[in-house]
Amino acid sequence: MKKGICMLTLFLCLASGTVAGQEQTIVIHFFSSALCPVCKKAADDIGRLSAPGKKLKIIRYQLSDRNGKIDAKNLRVLTTKLRAIDTSLRGQPFIVHQGKKYSFHEEKGIPFYLKRISATRVLKKEIPVPFFIIRDSAYIGYNRSILQRKINRLSR
Repeated sequence: MKKGICMLTLFLCLASGTVAGQEQTIVIHFFSSALCPVCKKAADDIGRLSAPGKKLKIIRYQLSDRNGKIDAKNLRVLTTKLRAIDTSLRGQPFIVHQGKKYSFHEEKGIPFYLKRISATRVLKKEIPVPFFIIRDSAYIGYNRSILQRKINRLSR
């Protein structure tokens, strides 16, 4: 009898798509600044994103206030998340800016990426806001359609 109940439970879980380990919530980490006009636009618009068949959770972090003062705790959250993704991807580029992927770097707790602008010149660029992390990808700037495409891929 117990074996029959276990089999029935397993079948129902498989049929409903709620097998342990399958993520039902897509989390977006949204890093912004109180001084950033694009961040305000993103904050007003981000609620229009949707995750077909999944829950969408948006966690907001303000990296600096209206006076430009850095929130050290939220900066540590950002750096820790980027470091974890970098480790899991073994150094593969994952920071997306204008369709290109860049590698994560860190110096004295400040996250940055390197952008090659010519054969001989490379710029060291701090991570700007707005900045979004969705699972193992990070996005510089706000483009709802790019974020929605990532969410749609994860919703499959």
